[in-house]
Order: sequence, then structure tokens, then C-alpha cells
Amino acid sequence: MEALKTAAFLSEGQAKEIAGLLPEGAKLSKAYVAKEDGWTNAAFQGIVGGKGSTITIIRNHVGYIFGGYTDIPWTSTGGSKFGSGNSFQFFFSNGTAGTGVVKVLPKPGGGEVHHRSDLITSFNDGIWVYENCNANYVSNSDFSGRDYEWPLGTSNRRDACLAVTGIDNPSWSTYSCLEIGRAHV
Repeated sequence: MEALKTAAFLSEGQAKEIAGLLPEGAKLSKAYVAKEDGWTNAAFQGIVGGKGSTITIIRNHVGYIFGGYTDIPWTSTGGSKFGSGNSFQFFFSNGTAGTGVVKVLPKPGGGEVHHRSDLITSFNDGIWVYENCNANYVSNSDFSGRDYEWPLGTSNRRDACLAVTGIDNPSWSTYSCLEIGRAHV
């Protein structure tokens, strides 16, 4: 749990809730912190690329905290990646507080993550974080219900994006990132 607090920007309660989503017995170690290591795919890949399971935590410009876990090693290429169904996305039901973390599961046979050279992280149907997201508003959330279940309490793109990112937009909820942290699991 300490790795989540140091890799990210979480309170003790937030770190505990997120750690509770991980596979039983998961050991965490700090991996990548965008403010320290850089906001590019190359910086991210240099530290995390090809090295196994990770959990990513994002805080966007409206203060919402969300992210995802995958056991699929990250690469810069290859598009949609299909794993064993262990990946998931998460968000706090009230955006930022240390209570109410919600897990969003992949659908059987759906793409879990998406690998591309201009992305820092991407869950195939949901969270997409582009390079230099601290200086632009092109990162987005685009839930469609195709590869992942709808986030709890939602059944359309607009509501899903609002629940996860706090951005109310009928299509793509674009945001800027204040912080990104990642831990090896």
C-alpha cells in the first residue's frame, strides 16, 4: 500500500481501497511518476514497458481520481490487447474522496488495453491517456459498453464518462492530467 501512496498522490484511505481491488497477495512497488519521470510514452516505456502487471492512478484537472490495473505488459505498439480477463478500471463513486472505489470489469473476449506510441496508458473501452496530458486536453474517457461493463450506475457514454472523470460531455470527456502514478504489481 505504501507503494501506491508514493507512486501516486493518494491518502491512506484511498490507497487502501485501491489495494483492495488487486489480486490477493499482490506485492506493490513504485514504478512511474509522471511529474518525476516525464509525460511521454518513451519515459513511461523506459521504466514500465514489458515489465509485467501494473496499476495506474490518474488525477485529472477537476480532481477526479481513476485508473486501471492490467497484467498485460505495456508496449508502444500493437493496438488492442486481449488478456486473460484480469484487467480492470476503477474510479471513486464520488470522484475524489477515500471511500467508494468502484471496479469496472472487462467483458469476456473484449480488448483489455490498447498499445500505441502516443499513449501513456489506455484501457480499450474507457480511459485513454495521451502523452503530455499535463499540457493538453486530449486524454479522454470513452466508454461504449463494448469491451468493458458499464461503470456502476451508468448505461450510456455521457453518464459513464461523468461518473469516472467528472467531465460532462455527450461524447468524449476530454481532460488534462494533474498527476499520474503507476506501481508494479
